[in-house]
Amino acid sequence: MIQKLTQKVCQQNDLEILPSAVFVKIYHENDQAMLLLVSQSYQVLIVNLTDYKITDLGNLVEQIEEKVRSYDKIVGFVHFNPKTGHLFVSFANSGLFVMFDIPTRKIVWNIPKVEKDRPLCAYSDQDKLIVAYDSNKILVYDLLNHKLHDWSRRNPPSNFPSNFLNRFNRIIGITSISLTKYILYTHYTYILLDLQQDVPTDEVDII
Repeated sequence: MIQKLTQKVCQQNDLEILPSAVFVKIYHENDQAMLLLVSQSYQVLIVNLTDYKITDLGNLVEQIEEKVRSYDKIVGFVHFNPKTGHLFVSFANSGLFVMFDIPTRKIVWNIPKVEKDRPLCAYSDQDKLIVAYDSNKILVYDLLNHKLHDWSRRNPPSNFPSNFLNRFNRIIGITSISLTKYILYTHYTYILLDLQQDVPTDEVDII
């Protein structure tokens, strides 16, 4: 099935092979199945799985204004929200964590660097981006105004319980359960993030 799909896409677009990808995601747009692909050469491509035509949205690295060394361009993780058309790409250089807008085909924001921390995973909705870092810090960003969200201004990571920040398990995924509540999970535990409440400053029970 995958081989036949690849053949059809290649034939329709006069390609010998499809480019190698660091990220792929199937989603639906206007009742049509689409395949988003970020290639190893940083091209953002969309394949219409009805007519198999490829739309090239441009190259991520070519839009980054600063000079990027080859080892800085290794992709850490990618998150895509098909409802908003926002693609988030984290690179090995922790100062490069970009928000690419599919409709305009442009990088619209380089999310601020957190010193000595590397983003591990993220989740976005219409107006917020939740990011978990390798230090167990959690930051929420305001996507409408391209700034730190009010919740994170009230709850900087320095206020997080020390036993939460110092634990070994790292967050590997985030999902939402409501407009203000999110589940962040490790291989062993789950964390409920409620943006209507502030984090406790005392040590917490970690089960």
